Amino acid sequence: MMGFALGIVAAATLSDITTATNGVSFTLLGKDGVVLAVERSYDLYSWETCGSVVLVGGKAVFTDASIYSRPRFYRAVAVCL
Repeated sequence: MMGFALGIVAAATLSDITTATNGVSFTLLGKDGVVLAVERSYDLYSWETCGSVVLVGGKAVFTDASIYSRPRFYRAVAVCL
């Protein structure tokens, strides 16, 4: 029988969210050097990757310039390299 350990780590926190007619921007805060895939969803069920960032000095700014008429949700997922 093989064993394994599973850990859940908060890779980043979203802050400073701003919206405008040209999209949405937010700051991601976390551990320096972490690579994050930014994903978006319209229903919290299906997610699509809309970009990626590397936290430099523990933060990065992400902008989604796509314009949508319906609400959307965002999450950041740590990328294992």
